[in-house]
Amino acid sequence: SAGTVETANTTVGVGLAPASGLTYTYQLPNLDAGIASIPSQSYPMTAGAQNVTVALRNGGITTLTSAVINWSVNGVAQTPVNWTGALTSGNSATVTLGSYTFNTNSVYTIAATVSNPNNSTDGNAFNNTFSKRASTPFNGTYTVGASGAQFSSFNDVASALMSIGVG
Repeated sequence: SAGTVETANTTVGVGLAPASGLTYTYQLPNLDAGIASIPSQSYPMTAGAQNVTVALRNGGITTLTSAVINWSVNGVAQTPVNWTGALTSGNSATVTLGSYTFNTNSVYTIAATVSNPNNSTDGNAFNNTFSKRASTPFNGTYTVGASGAQFSSFNDVASALMSIGVG
């Protein structure tokens, strides 16, 4: 059976509060697996092979014992992870998804989606996916405008520096 959290005279959402004497009831789903973050890649990210991890969170009542985590880098699907364990309600666990080789001077979008908690339907699909942009900073000598150059214009250099940074 699902649990209930009651909140009285508390702000609920932006600028909303229950009227005096009223109670809002929020019912936690039995199963709610979510991806809370991708903590492994932070700026500045080092080029080379690195493990990619996610924080798997149990927002439901029932202990999570299994889930499938699909992940991608720049839209390219990586090998899914079939997670098993015992993750109790309200807690998170760090899950290593695999290794990925990150190149210098590059921006990456890393995304992860969890599904099939305890081989069943997730009661809250809104927290199933998390994505993060990460980059490896520029480091080295670059050519602008010439044949075979890394950048065709100084505007391209400025745009790249704003999104990637310098290491």
